[in-house]
This record gives sequence, structure tokens and C-alpha cells, in this order.
Amino acid sequence: MATDEPPTKRKKTVDSVSPSLLIDEKKRLLVENKFLVKMPEDFYQFWTFLHELNSEDPNNILTPFDLSLGGPYDVLLGKSSDNDEDYLLHHRFYYDMPEFQTVLLSRKEGSQYHIGYYRDSPSEDPVFLASSDSSQGCKLTVLSDNIFAAVLSYLQGSEYKSKPKGKQLIAKLEKFTAEHGYECGKRTKKIRAREKKIVSKGFHGAGIVVPVDDNEVGWREVPRSIGELKKMFMSIATCDKNKDASSDELQELITYVQFANDECDYGQGLELGSDLFCYGDDSLEGYVKALMPMAYSLLGYSAFERIILAHLNNRSRNTNSYLSHS
Repeated sequence: MATDEPPTKRKKTVDSVSPSLLIDEKKRLLVENKFLVKMPEDFYQFWTFLHELNSEDPNNILTPFDLSLGGPYDVLLGKSSDNDEDYLLHHRFYYDMPEFQTVLLSRKEGSQYHIGYYRDSPSEDPVFLASSDSSQGCKLTVLSDNIFAAVLSYLQGSEYKSKPKGKQLIAKLEKFTAEHGYECGKRTKKIRAREKKIVSKGFHGAGIVVPVDDNEVGWREVPRSIGELKKMFMSIATCDKNKDASSDELQELITYVQFANDECDYGQGLELGSDLFCYGDDSLEGYVKALMPMAYSLLGYSAFERIILAHLNNRSRNTNSYLSHS
């Protein structure tokens, strides 16, 4: 029956934007298959957000703020490679753990600043986004749990927050997060919940989380402090007078890891391996190769195992860009 009532105006959401702007299932599966992890919905929503602001070149929206889309976003921009391993290495910086997936990077020449999603398991959604500058070391700085809030954090902490274009983008990001229920800040409910599960801070500072059952099986502490480990690694890397003693001590820790693995406390090997990886010296790579792939394999994290093996075989202090337009 006809009615004279005007149609109800729908609130605009990501689900109601033009279908041409949404990422089809084929593209989503391509990203997942090539990068071995499923990207969260906010990853795709951010692409749509940028596309609505500039449909011809979404990446150009970030140019005034010295940021560029990277990592899996390059697949959406039409870049590819015939070599599957190239996807695992694309924009993977020297200190990037398999848990970290770059999605934004600095446009400044020579800069190694980048932002990425961090997930504790390859089968789970990311738990936060963090920034890292590999020219300065392995430290991860948590920004937020979604990419809109992460970019907001970046802008609000930069020189661009007081410039006209910066103010405009900040306002649009704030409006989007409010309309779509995204929490902003560095300690969101999701991030606080993860903090309760952290078993070790780790060299990168963002914390390590592994499955631990009700009987506390899954984790046991590495019997050295972070300071003691750094001193040990430095002794081996610099070949100082205590190198032999430090090497023996490290070998003893690796023996402890073997005992821990026998008793299903796989997290100890992951912690020691990741600390060696994050220390970042070529002389320690053999130990990393002995520990990290095994830890990921025992944890059932086959995607992370593939990523760390590819990375260790091609680890470089340069910015690694492996995908290109055909």
C-alpha cells in the first residue's frame, strides 16, 4: 500500500557505502593467502575511507603527512609478484617479528618508521597497531587497537596536528571512529585485556602472549632478566673477554628450552628466540634459527614459522619493497 511518509534517512555506515568501494571477497582471499594472515575489518574500512576521499589515488590522502600505504595495501593498489615469498618479505623491516605486519610507512627518504598490526597468533585478529623505527632498534610503541585510532595517534603526536590539512583529516577520523564505535587511545579495553595475558615484556616492550592452560602449562620463565640477557648477547656479539663464558651460558639456556619443550612449555623458546632476534646481531642468527621456527611449529603457528624462515634467509637493514605494478 502506498504511503505519503518520507523514506527514513539511513545513517551512513561502511555497509551502506557504494559496493564499488568495498573490497570483494576475491581480493580479501588474495591478501590472506599471500600474507598468510586474515586482515581485520578496520583494515578494509580504512581503504574505503581513503577511497571515498580520493577515488583516483587513495594513497595520496596520506602524502601531506609523510605516510604511505604499504604491506597488504599494495595488493589493493594493484601490486604483485610471481614469487609467493616476496609477499612475506614486502615491507618487513629488520626487527619486524612475524607477529608484526606493516601497513603504513614513512615517505621520508631513508626513514624506517612504519606502523603495523600486531597479533599473538596467526589465526586470531590483531590485538593492536604499533609503530617502529628499525633504524633505532626493535622497540614497538603501541598506538591503538584499530587503524583509524592509530593514524589519529600518529597525527596528534606530530607537527601536522596544527596544520589545516592535518586538522581536517583528524576531524574526519574522529567522526568516523565515533560513528562506527571504534575506541581511541593507547589503552583500549581490548589492549587492557591483553595486558593481563602477557607472560614476558620481551626486548621489544610490547609483551609476549602464549596459550597457557589451567595447569599453567605452556609457559615458563627464561631464568635471566632482560638486562642479563642483553649483557650476555653483547659479550658474544662483540667477542669480548667473556665471550666463551657467555656462549656457554646461552647454550645452557637453550638446553633449558629443550626441557621446557618436552613438557609443553613452548613459550620459553619463543621468548628466548625473540629476544635474540630483537637484539639484532648477525652473530646470533644461528641461535635464532634454532629457536624461533621450532617454537612457532610447536605452538601450531605454521604461518609465523614460514614468515620467520623467509625473513631470516633474507634479513636486511634496508627498506624491503618486493611488490610492484605488472
